[in-house]
Formats: sequence, C-alpha cells, structure tokens
Amino acid sequence: MTDDAFHTLRGTLDQTWKILEKGVENATAPARYVSFATMGLDGYPQARTLVLRGANRDLAVVEIYTDAATTKIAELEKTPKAAVLAWDREALFQIRLSVDVEIAEGPPEVWAQFPEPAMQNYGGLPTPGTPMKSAQDYIAGADKSRFATLSCSIQSIDTVYLGPDLHRRAAFSRADGFKGTWVAP
Repeated sequence: MTDDAFHTLRGTLDQTWKILEKGVENATAPARYVSFATMGLDGYPQARTLVLRGANRDLAVVEIYTDAATTKIAELEKTPKAAVLAWDREALFQIRLSVDVEIAEGPPEVWAQFPEPAMQNYGGLPTPGTPMKSAQDYIAGADKSRFATLSCSIQSIDTVYLGPDLHRRAAFSRADGFKGTWVAP
C-alpha cells in the first residue's frame, strides 16, 4: 500500500473499502477483528472486539454476527446506533464507521456451514454477561435461535492516515453519497 492512495479522497475511500473487504475474506487481515461500540444501558459507552463478517460497498453496509442473548442486543434495541473501529497497523490507517444497526436472525445457510466449535459460541449457559462463581460454571451450547446478524448501515466514515510526510484525515457521509471532505487531523 503506497502513500499515494491517501493523497485523494477517492483513493482514501477506495483503501477504506479494500481494508474492510480484506477483513471479511482473510482471517489474519487487520480489519478482521473490529472494535464495536454501543451506548450501554447504564449510559456509558460499551466497546468490544467482534469479527467482521460482511462488507458491501454498494449498499454501504458491514455485517457482524453475535449471540442474540448478549447485552449488546439490548443496548442496540434501545439505541440502534454503533461505532465500528478498524486499525491497519501496516498501512498506519484508522477507519471509524458510524452506523445504524438492524438486528436480524443469522442466515440459516451460514449456520449450516459453521463447524461445530463455532456453533458453540451461540447458546451457552448462563447467557453472556451473567455473573458466575467460576469460569467452569459456563456450559457451551449450540442454539441456532441465538445466532444473530448485526447489519450495520454506514452513515459516516472518518479515516485517519498517519503517513510519514503528513497525517491526513477524511470524512465521508451517506447524506452526500460519500463524496468526502478533508478534515484537520
């Protein structure tokens, strides 16, 4: 990845989508594991690391899978907005997405392709976030009804490139078709 990609708004937006798409396709890509922040039920922001599962530039949507019994679902039902953060250390590039979130059942065709160990992430008892006396009190379990998709409709993109010559920050908005503008870093 060259510095040239970050000299234009179009190049910056193209790099943003390349990094997000690689995160979906490649388990070792920097954007595979993203920070996902919601407004907590207690009024404090809640951030956690999740796996990026889909990125569709044409629709300006990213997807994440989760257990429907997690606290983040209750948070999103109350305030269906979130922030997604990806950091590409090699490119020195940060991507922040402000998203509106729709919660849906996980696709049955995806569930059918999960290996057994992955299924165990959806359905354990007690439910996620429940206090336990010891780690051994948790019982993994596969429950298809707890497999959910978070479809995140991107409303804005804020990027920061920490280039060797000059830091560059760009902002893109769905409202103007993601044309973009330079912003002071």
